[in-house]
Formats: sequence, C-alpha cells, structure tokens
Amino acid sequence: MKPDALPRDKEKQLELYSISEAEFKVAPAELKPYNPGVKINRDNFINFLILSFAISMGQPKVQILFMKWLKLKFSFDYEVVLDNLKKAGGFKGLSVNEKRHLKISLIE
Repeated sequence: MKPDALPRDKEKQLELYSISEAEFKVAPAELKPYNPGVKINRDNFINFLILSFAISMGQPKVQILFMKWLKLKFSFDYEVVLDNLKKAGGFKGLSVNEKRHLKISLIE
C-alpha cells in the first residue's frame, strides 16, 4: 500500500460515519452499486457486504483487514454499523430483495 493511501489528517479519521438502526429498519427503494471510496449507505449496503465477502473469500482475517482499511481510509465505522444491523434484526431484518440479491451473489 502506498504511504499516501491513508489520510494524514488524524482529525479526519475521527469523523466516522455509520448507518443507524433506524435506517436499517427501512428497506432501500433501490439497491445501488458499491465501489470502495463511495459513501456506504442503506441503498448500497448489501452490495458493500457482498464485495467484502468476495474480497475476503471466507477468510475472517482478510474481512477484518478490509473493514479496518475502510475505517482508516474512508471513515466508515463498520463496528457501529454491524451493531446497528444486529439491533435492527440482523439478516432477518433485510428486505426480501436484499436477501435475494445476497443469495444470488453468494452462489455465483
């Protein structure tokens, strides 16, 4: 990784963002694509999750490393997001469309 790949401004790293429990309780109207660098929100969350699974290829350490990189590079507080997802019902709380999309993506 290039030395400039992570922000040098430590203050910026403290300005974390997440997806709230309330946001998880509302199904996205449309599933949107996710690419690293794009702000993760309710509409692209499932595609973000699918990408993280693809990157880790079933290796939890790689998944954790990817999440930590997102936190450092893009200020995404994955720990809070996963807690909020759990409070909102976990995977049972995802919309039918999200579950279908996740299932198809994991099979391919």
